[in-house]
Amino acid sequence: MLSSPDRFRVSYFCDLCAVRDWGLATLATLQITSFPSQVRVEEFLSISGTSQDLAGQPLTLVIDNQFQMGAGAVPSNGLWSFRFRFTSPGSRSLVILAQDQQGNGVRSQTIAITVVNATPPPLQITALPAQVRISENFTFRGIAQGLDNRPLTLIVDDQYRFTLGNIPVGGNWGAQFRLTSPGNRKLVVSATNSQGTALNSPAVNLLVTDTPLPQIAINTFPAQVAVRQEFVISGTASGLAGQPVTLTIDNQFKTTAGMVAANGTWQSVFQFLQPGMRRLTASVENLANPVISNTVTITVAGVSPRLLITPPDQPIYAETEFELAGEARNFADGEQLVIQADRKYILGRPIVQNQRWRSQLFFYQPGQRLIEVIASDQEKAQIELTIQATPSSLQIFPRSIWSSTTTSEGIPDLLNPKRITLHHTVIALLPTTATQAQEIQRMRQILDIHLNSSGYSDIGYHYIIMPSGRIYEGRNSRKRGAHDLVNDGVGVAVDGDFQGSLRIGAQQYEAVVGLCTLLCKRLGISDPVTPVSTITADFGTRSLARILGHRDRVITACPGTLADRLAGIRQEVKQRLS
Repeated sequence: MLSSPDRFRVSYFCDLCAVRDWGLATLATLQITSFPSQVRVEEFLSISGTSQDLAGQPLTLVIDNQFQMGAGAVPSNGLWSFRFRFTSPGSRSLVILAQDQQGNGVRSQTIAITVVNATPPPLQITALPAQVRISENFTFRGIAQGLDNRPLTLIVDDQYRFTLGNIPVGGNWGAQFRLTSPGNRKLVVSATNSQGTALNSPAVNLLVTDTPLPQIAINTFPAQVAVRQEFVISGTASGLAGQPVTLTIDNQFKTTAGMVAANGTWQSVFQFLQPGMRRLTASVENLANPVISNTVTITVAGVSPRLLITPPDQPIYAETEFELAGEARNFADGEQLVIQADRKYILGRPIVQNQRWRSQLFFYQPGQRLIEVIASDQEKAQIELTIQATPSSLQIFPRSIWSSTTTSEGIPDLLNPKRITLHHTVIALLPTTATQAQEIQRMRQILDIHLNSSGYSDIGYHYIIMPSGRIYEGRNSRKRGAHDLVNDGVGVAVDGDFQGSLRIGAQQYEAVVGLCTLLCKRLGISDPVTPVSTITADFGTRSLARILGHRDRVITACPGTLADRLAGIRQEVKQRLS
């Protein structure tokens, strides 16, 4: 059961529960007060608003419930604003998030902005160097629409005009030019259309300097090396003495390469960890305009791999722990590796012992998973595993079956959960014969109550069990729930109102036992019966079993008559675990 964030007003949903979650009970407020209803792609827009008790706190902008970016910090007067631009069209949603001094999440209302494609100007400069020297010839290019064969004029600093010739058919034009005075020069190109209307391009700026431009080059490097063979790469630089040099490998990975010496030389010792045709570029990047060298290619011959994964010889099932192991040849004892799934989820950090590694893994869902064992960006091994569905009588349906939205990434992660809290939803019971369509509608009803009556940022429970025994995923199980104030475990609710004498039926009870058994395996709970020291919201620290009721931690009647059956649930789960 969930409850109102106000301890002195009983809501429709329950009695007393304030949870730490985005948009929940706190004295702090956050409001968007000014924003445009429509903008063009790449057009800067201003968003501003007011806040209370958030001075100095960072703001986060969430776009379309998917993308996040920093939005500055709240000034001391609470009046905040920032500028932003969209890079793609559509109806876009925005919400601002913050945390108060106690760590409580605060969120603004959600606003919608229509983003339309911008109409490009008929005349543009599209390619221009950032900087040139006095009297140095440079090339610049652009595009023109509907101006074929029309004369093109360059206007410098709004006063000097130079003829560049006629615009070619198709509108793609280019020209060479040179400037004889230093400074930040303003360039515009102009043409007159067939109706006699003068059209100017948007202005661009070009820095013209009277000092030699800094340069860096790679001069010495081997044509071929072996994997892990050290070699020297060196070069020269002008106007960059004392600056740090960066090596970029394959346009992706960066590493430091020492400093430019006073005599304008630099060198670095390097080695590749993977074979292939590898590209290197040197650069100095801590300048207003980074200086980049030529790119060189080195052939790296392969050697026997050092990291190996031993393919599992038994089927792998979802919800069942298994061991993955392999070799780490020529690695020192104590070196740490990283195991990653699908190139984004960290599953483990095994330690090398006797040139081998091993790790216990666990997957919630069946399917094909790409597993990588990583020592560095350039040294890794991978294998594709097939995770089979676990034979089970439980019917667990994903969130996607009842909602098109997902749990916000802005909600804090649920770290190392070690208990299961049981609730009831306090909504009139559906019959056991209810259709799945009715149950889906019930899930949407619960979400609506949590969002609009309780003020939560998502459904509060991780799982909801219907009277039919069907189970529905709620909040993402990787995220902290909003269900018992402490929220350090998984929240499971049985649908129905059990505040009186009504008791859950056999199908719902069996699903509770089955789901709790599954969650205990997932969370590593081997003993759901023996009490352990547990922090509560209203009773200090108590000795409680790891499967408990809402009222064990908060002053509430939840989960109603289900609390009388907790002892039996724990015993049945323990038997199934043994």
